[in-house]
Amino acid sequence: MAVQKMKMMQLVAPLEDLVPVVIALFRTGGIHLTDAEKMIENYAFTIPVTEENMAKTVDVSTVRNFEKENFTGERRKLALNYLQRKPREMGDIFAQKSLTTTLTPEQEAVLAGLTQLDQQIEEIKKAQKDAKVNLNLLRLLSANDIEYADLAGLEQFSFAFGTLSEIGRRAIRSAYEKIPAAILHLGQISKEELYLLVYPNKVENEIRRLEDRLSMKCLSPKFPKEKSNEQSARFIEQKLAEGEATLASLQKEKQTRIHRHEKDLEGLYYAASLGDAVNQAKQYFARGKEYFYVTGWVSDADEAAFRKTISGFKDTFVQFIDEKNVSAKAPTRLHNNALVRPFEAMVNMYGTPNYNELDPTGFFAITYVILFGAMFGDFGQGAIFALLGVLLKKMRHPNLGGVTLRMGLASMAFGLAYGSVFGLEDVIPALVIRPFNNINTVLIAAIVFGVGLSSVAYILGIVNKLRMHDVQEALFGKEGLCGFVLYLSILLLVVNMAVKPILPAGVLTIIILLALAGILFQQPLTNLLMKKRPLYKQAVGDYYVETGFSLLETLISIFSGALSFIRVGAFAINHVGLFMAFSTMGRMMGGAGNVAMLIIGNIVIIGLEGLIVFIQSLRLEYYELFGKYYVGDGKPFVDAKKMLSNH
Repeated sequence: MAVQKMKMMQLVAPLEDLVPVVIALFRTGGIHLTDAEKMIENYAFTIPVTEENMAKTVDVSTVRNFEKENFTGERRKLALNYLQRKPREMGDIFAQKSLTTTLTPEQEAVLAGLTQLDQQIEEIKKAQKDAKVNLNLLRLLSANDIEYADLAGLEQFSFAFGTLSEIGRRAIRSAYEKIPAAILHLGQISKEELYLLVYPNKVENEIRRLEDRLSMKCLSPKFPKEKSNEQSARFIEQKLAEGEATLASLQKEKQTRIHRHEKDLEGLYYAASLGDAVNQAKQYFARGKEYFYVTGWVSDADEAAFRKTISGFKDTFVQFIDEKNVSAKAPTRLHNNALVRPFEAMVNMYGTPNYNELDPTGFFAITYVILFGAMFGDFGQGAIFALLGVLLKKMRHPNLGGVTLRMGLASMAFGLAYGSVFGLEDVIPALVIRPFNNINTVLIAAIVFGVGLSSVAYILGIVNKLRMHDVQEALFGKEGLCGFVLYLSILLLVVNMAVKPILPAGVLTIIILLALAGILFQQPLTNLLMKKRPLYKQAVGDYYVETGFSLLETLISIFSGALSFIRVGAFAINHVGLFMAFSTMGRMMGGAGNVAMLIIGNIVIIGLEGLIVFIQSLRLEYYELFGKYYVGDGKPFVDAKKMLSNH
């Protein structure tokens, strides 16, 4: 459970080997690509001047970016569409045995043939759609006792068909007398209102302007003048039937080809995907006349594997630089075991761990499930959460499923401790305590547990600050050593007064005053300790005003933070009380009503209270614990293989 140590990999290889080198790199391990051209510009990519590297040293002076390409992924999308699969069903591109960016003649032919079939199918579908519109138009004309042949035979008049929106229809009604045309509403066609306009030939230009003004969608049917509406309709129906038969035949042919050439389509997908990935990766690379340049972060553990991979190519140069010697900020790559890995997503919701701080995932995972289980302790309801987690994992939601499963198991464990199964407390004995019968004990235990968690958070915070060489905050900050001492001393003073004396009040008072002084004078004390001058980095008055307010905030947060954990006990008690309310209503109803009310109660508790407890546990982690030890301003490690293969 730690942040992996990173190194900057810098690679130079011949341009003709670009594709095989990219494949080899992505197959070897995770790499977080960076802008190679910028690193060269900033003199952060240096090649030792040796006889072996002479050509590369000269070539680097001609370096430039690769030309940008448009990553439409069209061929890859077509292949997936034909195969009716999702990208995740195709597996890892780079795990395929033979990879190339070049399509075989067979793959080209299959793609061309299917594309042509698609074009024919779309043309027929469009023709069918137009024919159906024309058929509906003829039927509407017949319903209004109008023959198309009569309209077409007019010599001094013209006519037009079109559909209007509600706004257009209102405009016609309001200015009908000024329109030089007879307008007839024929009915509805394709869920739009159809109108017929008949007007003198000499006002045709005016009618065109009117159509534009009304945003009329004009229809332009062409039926034989010598045929009646009924004859034209039968002809169109015959054409529609022929079109449907042709369409069915083409679609059947398409499916036959897809089934017959499934392997070719899979190969096409992998080739197109690799081509897209390589083209996108090139946007991070730089190129000279003969070589290309790659820079990226890799884990220290993968260095040997990358060296071995690159040694298989001729005329290459590679070096691995420790992150301490690189000006760029190293990304954070977490390495956690399977037990706590699902909680990485919840940690990253707050912020990615910075490269130099401790990975909080392990501590977060353990404390989060304990908090949730303590507040939602029920064996039966916890089992529902656990089953839901298993289901989510099977539905390809590993993080959400993993977290839900662990929450459920914690709830089951605390359910055994509380003796609660689906809210019933007379089914199994309580192994530890029944919260509702021991309210004071549960609330005090919650506060003590919170103090313990906060103490660990303070210690982690001090370690993190020392790792980041922040001596001032580590020793004298409000979340540092002085803040921790102040926290414990004030709590002990409260215990002395409320329970029984543990340390003499005078000793605690002196410790509290020293801790307060350390926080108040943290900047000059640190500068004296580190032998730095001046003692203040700002105006003295401004410093003490700012630090004074910070000190007041610290004192308030100590009490509010300690009491904040009382909600753990309160929710444990409330969990029982809420079910008792449903149980009481059920007994009042009796019989089947009692059973129904118990079921409804469990559903409400699992859905509503489960969500509330989930949020409250997250709040305690984020605001009461993370604030003491976690910065979360890191840059996440993005594995180029996953980023590019899923683009």
